[in-house]
Amino acid sequence: YDHRVFVLLASRPGPGDVDAYAHIASTYGGHPAVAGALIFAETLDLPHFDEVGKALHDGFSKVLGKDPAKTSVEQAGRIIGTAAQMQIPTEKFQSKYGQWVNVWGFDPYDRWHYAKDFLPKVPYKPYMLTENGILGANNAGCRTDCAAPCPSCDMQECACIPCTCLAEPWRKYVGWMKDSSLAGLFIFEWTDECWKGGAAIVGGAATNGPDGNQNPFCI
Repeated sequence: YDHRVFVLLASRPGPGDVDAYAHIASTYGGHPAVAGALIFAETLDLPHFDEVGKALHDGFSKVLGKDPAKTSVEQAGRIIGTAAQMQIPTEKFQSKYGQWVNVWGFDPYDRWHYAKDFLPKVPYKPYMLTENGILGANNAGCRTDCAAPCPSCDMQECACIPCTCLAEPWRKYVGWMKDSSLAGLFIFEWTDECWKGGAAIVGGAATNGPDGNQNPFCI
């Protein structure tokens, strides 16, 4: 907290997950470095989704000195969000599971356009990108077309990766981020998941794949 580093807590779905989240909120929710919690990750326990959200809402409210019965989810004082995939920006999902969520987080590995897919029939809640990096937006960036000569910098390959080299879907994705209703984003893929890229040490930078090529999962 002294260094202004904040964390979002989470637990995996499975037996006892509602109790686990109640414990998270009551035990750690009052710490100033805890920004909130994410309801599971990409694998969701949908039968217990709302129970987990309510457990977080009630627990956070109590540790922050609020009456849960009189506190809306937007006023709980902590983020109660998600980190799932493309079920998040759908009206059906948000309408059914949005009661105890105050920020919708999703991993934009599929192309999505805020103006086209905006959901006017569900209560407005901000979005955040919970996984975002070189594979964001369905990997529609430089890695789809930089094998060809780069017209903007006259190089054989796009080593400089100027925006003009990027595929059109990626440019649209970046344009969407400029004025979309985003609460924020995580730069996810600096050193993540070494098993994807053959890093020798857990937590180390997996900059090269097993075949010696640059690992597309890390920046």
